[in-house]
Amino acid sequence: FLGPATAIFEGRIRNRWISAYNKRTFAHRRLIKDVRSLMMIGWIRAHFPEMPVILLLRHPCAVLNSLLRLHWHRNAAALILAQPQLMEDHLEPFRDLIESTSGDVDNHLLAWCANYFVALRQLAGQRVFVAFYERFLAEPRGEIARLFDFLGRPFDDRVFKRMKVPSVQARVARHGDSSAVVWRRSSG
Repeated sequence: FLGPATAIFEGRIRNRWISAYNKRTFAHRRLIKDVRSLMMIGWIRAHFPEMPVILLLRHPCAVLNSLLRLHWHRNAAALILAQPQLMEDHLEPFRDLIESTSGDVDNHLLAWCANYFVALRQLAGQRVFVAFYERFLAEPRGEIARLFDFLGRPFDDRVFKRMKVPSVQARVARHGDSSAVVWRRSSG
C-alpha cells in the first residue's frame, strides 16, 4: 500500500475523481480531503509523519441530514462486521450495538461514530489539528488563526474573502442557502 499512497500524497496520481477540481498542471501544495481514509489515519501517520493532519469533524446531525437528502444508502454495520481486524483492534466492545444497527439513519450514524472513534483513537497523543466545521462558521477568525498557527503559516484578511465563495461541492437548497448555512440556521 505504501507505493500507491506515496504516489497519491506526492500528487502523481491523477484521474477524474481525484483531479475533478484541480485545474493546475503543476502544484507546489496539495490538500487531500478524504473521509474514506479516516480508519487508515494511524497507518498514514506512521508512514508519512511529516505530513500535517487536520481532522475536521462536522456535527453528526448535519452529516446525517446531508446523506438523507442525497438519498444515500449504506450498510455500515455489515461493512464493519466483515472486517475482523477492525473489530478486534477498535470496535469489539461495541459489537452488540453494531449488530443491532438497521436502516439508513442508524447506519449513517454508525459510520460517523466508527470513523471518528477509530481516527481519534489512532491519533491520540500525536500532533494533529482537530477542528469542528461548525466552529469555522461560528468563529471564523479564531478558528482560521488556530489552523494557520498549526500549519506555521501567516494569513491575512484575504482568506475571509475566499471563505465567502462556496465550495464547488456545496449543494444549494431551493431557497438559495447552502447545506452548511441551513444547518447553522437550524442549530442555533
